Amino acid sequence: MHWETSGAIDDARQATLDAAYAAHPERFTRRPRPPKIPGPSLDQPTEPDPDELANVEATPVPLDLTDSGPERADNLATRG
Repeated sequence: MHWETSGAIDDARQATLDAAYAAHPERFTRRPRPPKIPGPSLDQPTEPDPDELANVEATPVPLDLTDSGPERADNLATRG
């Protein structure tokens, strides 16, 4: 669901529940409400604030090259 359409979807759900309540109030103990729309999920992060990105300093990542080269390939072949 897109956030731009969540309000319209919530309104449509409430209209459907109101119609059901008006047609058969004996089936309900209280006026029905649609479930709350969940917040953003973790796989859809919000966009970062450009001002926050301007203050971020790049941190160099050290590279460990000791396990590379033909010696590593020989070691891996003998382990199998």
